[in-house]
Amino acid sequence: MPTTAVRGLIREDKIRQIYSIMQTGQAKHGMQTMNQALVDLYRRRLISASAALGYSSMPDELRQMIQRTDARLRE
Repeated sequence: MPTTAVRGLIREDKIRQIYSIMQTGQAKHGMQTMNQALVDLYRRRLISASAALGYSSMPDELRQMIQRTDARLRE
């Protein structure tokens, strides 16, 4: 989603910071990272954790997200 913040980062050649904008812009702008999408599929039991990790380009982050999801589900 080309929000004002994303456009500014592109103009300033700060492409790497777009990821954090996507992480925080999920509720307001409908943005999500690949890991957020994968953990949602895992949470809905549409894919396994190992399948999700296989698709992720940032598996360490996804592993932590899955662990937090599992902890919440156990509560």
